[in-house]
Amino acid sequence: SRDQLNAINNLPGVSDIVSGKEARDQVEVFFTISEFVGLFLILLVFVSVVLMIYSAIQIAVRTRIEEIEILKTLGATTWYIKSPFVVEGVLISLLGYGLSLGIIYTLFQFVLAGITFNDATYGIRDHAMFFTLPQILITLGIILILGGISSSKATKKVLRELNA
Repeated sequence: SRDQLNAINNLPGVSDIVSGKEARDQVEVFFTISEFVGLFLILLVFVSVVLMIYSAIQIAVRTRIEEIEILKTLGATTWYIKSPFVVEGVLISLLGYGLSLGIIYTLFQFVLAGITFNDATYGIRDHAMFFTLPQILITLGIILILGGISSSKATKKVLRELNA
């Protein structure tokens, strides 16, 4: 009751009383903010994948210009020349995705341990989830497609410059 809360609040050494509802509300706000930040970070990862792979493949193509000119002289098709660079872009995106997922999982476990350190909040572990398998696979597919497209565009740009 209200009288009991006032009596407890007036005890020496008690500075504030926090109810279970207030703690639950704070946890819900934390998860809402975490979802928003997570979506923003995913978008940022997609943009950075495209830009990093684009730049890396442009550098790779430029360092192999002599080989590319020899292949063109021998009659190699544009796709034959582009395909190793596209594969390289896809492999770079796969490696980056794996490393990122590992780091995100480690941080997730660290944050979860930080907010579930006592009996009052330990039950959150039952409700907090890392990405589901379909989410991981869909994201992987998107990352691989972005890696392939960005490496293809980068290769195409450099080859066009060579023909000019």
